[in-house]
Amino acid sequence: MPLLAIGTLIMVSKEEYDTCRITNPNPRIIAICDKPYKLMYFTITFRSFTPQPGGLEFQPGQDYYFISTSSKDDLHRRIGGRCSSHNMKVVFKVCCRPDLNLSE
Repeated sequence: MPLLAIGTLIMVSKEEYDTCRITNPNPRIIAICDKPYKLMYFTITFRSFTPQPGGLEFQPGQDYYFISTSSKDDLHRRIGGRCSSHNMKVVFKVCCRPDLNLSE
């Protein structure tokens, strides 16, 4: 039987990423996977400007941190969860600053 999981992907600060602890009272929820028997897709578009109100924007030269602190019994857990037990976290490093010349 395949592993069925629920989870929430949240954009966090570096400190929250490092500690697997969500301290922001209103965290930026990127995706919620709450239907373990249904295939779900989520798209993250990396761009510096979005016409969509409240959409994600990613600036050159910045790092963006995402974690899931959900557990099999608690979708909205804020501490530990799969971030701690299964290393469910990722950093996106957006290249490059406009003033950075990579050919030098």
